[in-house]
Amino acid sequence: MLKGSINHLSLTVSDLPKAMEFFVPFLKFLGYIVDGSGSSMVRVNLSPITGGALNIWQAKEAFKGTAFEVYAPGLHHVCFNVESKSQIDELARLVPTWGGRVTDPPGEYPYTDRLHLLRRVLSRAGQYQVRVCLHE
Repeated sequence: MLKGSINHLSLTVSDLPKAMEFFVPFLKFLGYIVDGSGSSMVRVNLSPITGGALNIWQAKEAFKGTAFEVYAPGLHHVCFNVESKSQIDELARLVPTWGGRVTDPPGEYPYTDRLHLLRRVLSRAGQYQVRVCLHE
């Protein structure tokens, strides 16, 4: 493994089964091995390409109603790399079929040197921000 690389990232969601309705096809699209265990606590999804993992946790009962807020302390967003603009266009088409919502169209955004597709995706499991980028 590369020194300084991320081993895993963990997200907590209000409804794990609903969140997985979005994340299963999304992560499979990105080449992840998706956790099909049916665990009600956590799903560990591995990327054989990067060696990293995205773990998705069920929120504790006391926090299930707590909404995600992008500018509150904590996680701002998660961003995944893609290999082509056509993959960005395909994701823009597919995300709504997985329960997400594309809030910003594919395009180049001036605050970065990367091409962003999903500045914000809202899933059926609650709000959290997922992006994809293309380094050109």
